[in-house]
Amino acid sequence: MKHPVERSTSSFVILAALLLSTALLSGCSENETRPEPWIPPDEWQQVTSSDASDWDPTWSPDGSKLAYSSPHLGNSGSAPYHTIWIIPALGGEPRQLSEMPASFPSWSPDGKRIAFSSGTGGGDICAVWTADTTGTELVRLTSGTGGDLYPQWSPDGSHIVYTSGGYSGPYSSWIIPATGGDPMEILGEDETTGAGTWSPDSTMIAYTTKRTGNFDIWLVPLSGGPPIQLTDSTANERLPSWSPNGRYIAFSSSQPGSHADIWIIPAAGGNAVQATFESSVSEEYSCWSPDGSHIAFSANGDIWIIEIEL
Repeated sequence: MKHPVERSTSSFVILAALLLSTALLSGCSENETRPEPWIPPDEWQQVTSSDASDWDPTWSPDGSKLAYSSPHLGNSGSAPYHTIWIIPALGGEPRQLSEMPASFPSWSPDGKRIAFSSGTGGGDICAVWTADTTGTELVRLTSGTGGDLYPQWSPDGSHIVYTSGGYSGPYSSWIIPATGGDPMEILGEDETTGAGTWSPDSTMIAYTTKRTGNFDIWLVPLSGGPPIQLTDSTANERLPSWSPNGRYIAFSSSQPGSHADIWIIPAAGGNAVQATFESSVSEEYSCWSPDGSHIAFSANGDIWIIEIEL
């Protein structure tokens, strides 16, 4: 695996393309221009290799570790469900956070706790929980009666946004205090919402919706006002991740019947730039490193990292 501080030619091409797209009008369709090349697979940095299905990577606030979900059980093979694991970002030996079924980890900004979705009833019944980084001090935040998924901490650590509706939908989006309390709905089922992510200044949430027919990325101002459409193409665009500097959003994009790739679009609007391409597998669940220099993602059952020069 390459050392994450090494620079690649492709990352500078991504930078140049993004600077060009930022200068375009925010109303442009992302189909008009999609600069290339992307970062080729031989420049991806492999983090896990468990022969399992590793997904949902999230960085620790200091950038030294990744938490992710996997059915991996070390020398014991695989479990019938995912649990949360933690691994050094440079690669190494993973350790299991806890044995409870869990997916979609999200690290608290102070690095002390991890939020995740967990359910023992099967199907779509999941609740949002938090635990300390040793897997103890478990706190259940939501009832989980509707299936609560994709929890994400706010940048100040005070709240968690999550999607309720289970794996099959329909979805709605809610915000709950990170220490527990009454949740507040921010997007109803008419939005058919998917995973949401906070802007670094906590003023907006990027999320996925099918309100125009296929999946697109939209932004909702938390101070009020109508949602703002960010992507608009024939592809299905999902799983947004906001860059730490607030200028860009990474997401997964796939044409119907094809594999997904990672793309990046200016948060103010403009043309998207393709960051990954591998025709035989999907790249999904992108997550920016705290310094904005790398993106972790899932592909072919493993966690990988690419370098992004911004």
